[in-house]
Amino acid sequence: ILDLGCGHGEGSSLLAQRARQVRAVDHSARAIEVARGLFQRGNLSFEVMKVPPIATPSAHQYDIVVAFQVLEHLPEPLFFFRQWHKVP
Repeated sequence: ILDLGCGHGEGSSLLAQRARQVRAVDHSARAIEVARGLFQRGNLSFEVMKVPPIATPSAHQYDIVVAFQVLEHLPEPLFFFRQWHKVP
């Protein structure tokens, strides 16, 4: 699972309880720092990434892409959807 705009990671941690692997990203370095301090699981990683655009190394492929409480904060949600559609 790719969790876009994960914030402090609570949703990502819940996803990781069931998912094989969760990659959680947010543009805020502070939010990622908090998430890493609160939620540590072997199948959960947090990283700083500006969303959009979505940087996805070709090695990363996802069965599910989620973005909880993100769209209402974006100035151009359609651009976000176009980027999201490109995620392998």
